[in-house]
Amino acid sequence: MRLISTAIATLALAATSCGEPTLNDPQALQVVFLPLHFARDVSPGVVPRAYFSAAVEEASLTAQSVFLRSSPWSCSDEQDPSTCHCGENWSQVDGQAALAAEDAAVVEFIPTQDMSFKTCYLLVFTTAVRGIERGPLDSLGLPADTLAAYGLDGSLDVGALEDFWTAAQ
Repeated sequence: MRLISTAIATLALAATSCGEPTLNDPQALQVVFLPLHFARDVSPGVVPRAYFSAAVEEASLTAQSVFLRSSPWSCSDEQDPSTCHCGENWSQVDGQAALAAEDAAVVEFIPTQDMSFKTCYLLVFTTAVRGIERGPLDSLGLPADTLAAYGLDGSLDVGALEDFWTAAQ
């Protein structure tokens, strides 16, 4: 009995002297909220942003990992919004991604100029965006034809897309 009591006391002492256990969260970095996604009649002065599940590594925010594309939109019947569509000629918008001043889990894309009226925009986050503790952004696994519709390379590994349209005027 004394031997069992000594063994239990030794195990209890060993367990408390090892420190607190460390839990590893295997969940990948994810975008949890895109405030402009599918928005229409957006002001051209808006700053697009994305909210992530954890803090983002600032060094991973490059021109290749986060970018904004644009294409003019048009309608075959100005009175019927269902006839409106984005054009086929997408182009890159000058600007850069940065962490929001108030939260390292929020990334903003700051265009060098105001966006244009009557334009479709697509904010793209690739899996090269990394979390400080969670690693790379989880992939959406988009097919090549979906990417091609936005003028994107079919081999691009996209983690998040935010599609919005600015107002006509």
